Amino acid sequence: MKRKIEAFAARHGMFPQGSSVLVAVSGGVDSMALLHYLFSRRDEYGITLMAVHCNHGLRKEAEEDEKLVKRFCAERDIPFFTKYLDLPKDEGKSIQSISREMRYDFFSVIMKREKSDILATAHHGDDQIETILMQQMRGFDYYGGQMGIPVERSFSRGKLLRPFLPVTKQEIMAYAQTHAVPWGEDESNRKDDYTRNRVRKQLLPTLKQENHEVHAHFQKLAEDFRGDAAYLTQQAEKVLSETVVQTEGGYVLQLPRFRKAPIALQRRTIHLLLTYLYHQKHGQFSRIHIEECFELISGTHPSAQRSLPNRIKVYRNYEQLCFTDAERASYDDGQRPMQVVSDLPAKVETGLGTLVFEPFKGTVPSHDDTSFYCPLSKLHLPLSVRARHPGDAIRPLGLDGTQKLKQVMIDAKVPRPEREWWPVITDATGVVLWAPLLKKSEVAGRAGEQDNYVRMQLVKKEAHT
Repeated sequence: MKRKIEAFAARHGMFPQGSSVLVAVSGGVDSMALLHYLFSRRDEYGITLMAVHCNHGLRKEAEEDEKLVKRFCAERDIPFFTKYLDLPKDEGKSIQSISREMRYDFFSVIMKREKSDILATAHHGDDQIETILMQQMRGFDYYGGQMGIPVERSFSRGKLLRPFLPVTKQEIMAYAQTHAVPWGEDESNRKDDYTRNRVRKQLLPTLKQENHEVHAHFQKLAEDFRGDAAYLTQQAEKVLSETVVQTEGGYVLQLPRFRKAPIALQRRTIHLLLTYLYHQKHGQFSRIHIEECFELISGTHPSAQRSLPNRIKVYRNYEQLCFTDAERASYDDGQRPMQVVSDLPAKVETGLGTLVFEPFKGTVPSHDDTSFYCPLSKLHLPLSVRARHPGDAIRPLGLDGTQKLKQVMIDAKVPRPEREWWPVITDATGVVLWAPLLKKSEVAGRAGEQDNYVRMQLVKKEAHT
């Protein structure tokens, strides 16, 4: 067992000379063996050692466990820290989740106070098998690369290490018996109330019967998977930077370039996008939501959409896939009541930008789709700025007859969600004068004409990249 751990620790560079190691000790055989092992190897590793224990008060043996760890440390002059956890009742979380959070919070406090570099826990090879099997049964964050128990991770002011991952429970028991290491029994580990216990008692023995070194293969699988996933995520970040533009309300994915990436990177790119959106909302998404995004990408409908949890919307806009947070998106402006413009000059904020209304006298200059000049003689004031209504139509400049605004927006490839908030300017009789960037009505002044006008100007918002 010692040789396995030493080789494993060396391969991962676990214990740099001069490190201060805090060992999390419950009083069970695994953590007591870890504390004994590191104490016996402290000179070879060149480390200083401390121990930390939390009394959860959930078992009648809890007091005895604390005394056992305290006595073991006192006999060897190992600095020892302990805390009784007064667990609160939280109907939204299991008592195991709450106790784990409180336990690791205390570990972090001690690491910072004692300036410790490393927290060592006694997770072993059998724990690794159980964890991976449970992940596969429940489903896990595959594209996030979090398979199994990591060898190390950042924690508090340093890192958390698991030096016992290359060995089994049986090897740890044999080590403890050989070296007369005391430990306490946790009777809850014998019950079938928890999934992990059922996996441990019913599935693990079958695997070990087939191959007693199966834990080593699971450990290698977890390490290789995490390494591969880290590389693929780096490549996906490149795809993200080349194909995605950040907007005020979310992100826009340019599909032609995106489709050139391998499918493995496409999936991780979508995962990254959703991770960014949901991190801001402290929400969660699952693999099924990634699949829904790909249904939009591969579908034939140019304006299909999906609603994801926490008011995240994903919609297809021809050769774009748009991700928006409905709580932050600028098109929420479209839900505002109609705004009336009765006095000039005036400004109205819209999802497209600021509409500026002001009087103008003279010759109409050359203008584009961001400006509109309307002769006062043809206006019925006041003006209104509102969202499109069902049945809205406009008499376009230079054309006979009318066009439905909905069709105008479809022809201009305006995404369906944006059609609901796109600003429309009407006069007092309800006549549609202008849909900025799209269509002007026949009452618009023509370049070169002279008259008294109302000039309407759209100052567009700038997209953030």
